[in-house]
Amino acid sequence: GSSGGGNAAPVGYGVSTSGPQSMMSVPPLQPGSGADAGGGGAFEDTKDVHVMKQQRWLLFLRHCAKCRMSEKECSLKQQCRFGKQLWSHILHCANPECEFPRCTSSKELLKHHQKCTSLECKICVPVKEYVKKTRQAQPQQQNNSNILAMQQQQQQHLAQQ
Repeated sequence: GSSGGGNAAPVGYGVSTSGPQSMMSVPPLQPGSGADAGGGGAFEDTKDVHVMKQQRWLLFLRHCAKCRMSEKECSLKQQCRFGKQLWSHILHCANPECEFPRCTSSKELLKHHQKCTSLECKICVPVKEYVKKTRQAQPQQQNNSNILAMQQQQQQHLAQQ
């Protein structure tokens, strides 16, 4: 028999072989709960892997929400296509027991991330810091394209006079 079920999720983005939703459920996180309780051994390792997968999944969803490239142009290829389909679905889905692959787990993770204000959240803090860094690196590119667009509008306006 074959093991590892046919997951529709992109390779390397929180794929679980124990069911479509199991890796992505996000319990409400309170400061001082579990994470800093000490001890743990192998359990700590699996928790770290779980946290990393959730971080990567958040960043993957963010990419898919913003990516305007075709499947051929984007470096994530069909993974991005799947993510865009999922993102589009999530935006309109209100079903708490939705069967769409990764829908409910992604909604829970996104909801947590959106509301999370903990400065010690092992999932959200690194993601928010990464997003902040990438935003600081991008304004120059955006400013250049905004300036170009304004210049084009001004030229069109002047041409009409």
